[in-house]
Amino acid sequence: MNFVRKVYMLLACKNGLISVQLLITIGFCCLSYFCVPFFEFQINFWWVTLIVIALMYVGFAFLICGDTFRQYPYNLGFLTLFTLCFSYIISQVTSAYAYAYGGPLVLLAAGLTLFMVVGLTLFALFSRNNFNGLFAGLFVVGFTFLGFGLLCIVTL
Repeated sequence: MNFVRKVYMLLACKNGLISVQLLITIGFCCLSYFCVPFFEFQINFWWVTLIVIALMYVGFAFLICGDTFRQYPYNLGFLTLFTLCFSYIISQVTSAYAYAYGGPLVLLAAGLTLFMVVGLTLFALFSRNNFNGLFAGLFVVGFTFLGFGLLCIVTL
């Protein structure tokens, strides 16, 4: 259980890289959701996503093939490349769902994800139970249904 607490403390850390990655991803998703020209660019030029995926795979190939990207300044460059590529891909998925099914579905998914992250964080920080047992599964399913019900009440 201490490992889970350490991971969440890394997320909450003032200079944590994971927090920066999450903020960049959220920024790309908000950009694709609220900025109409960027939304239209992603819908009309979907092939850019294929280039971004290829760029991400090239970065993985460099990581696997050489030891250069495992050293200090280069690994941060690779992490930045990976974060930007993956954030663009996630924002493309956000744009596609907003285009096909409408914006409230995207906001509902984002709200439910936020609700689940907060619930699992509270469970990890304040529970003495191990996360492997049935109690944790019951907690996750119950918390998911509670969050979905509350979000449906608020949005519908």
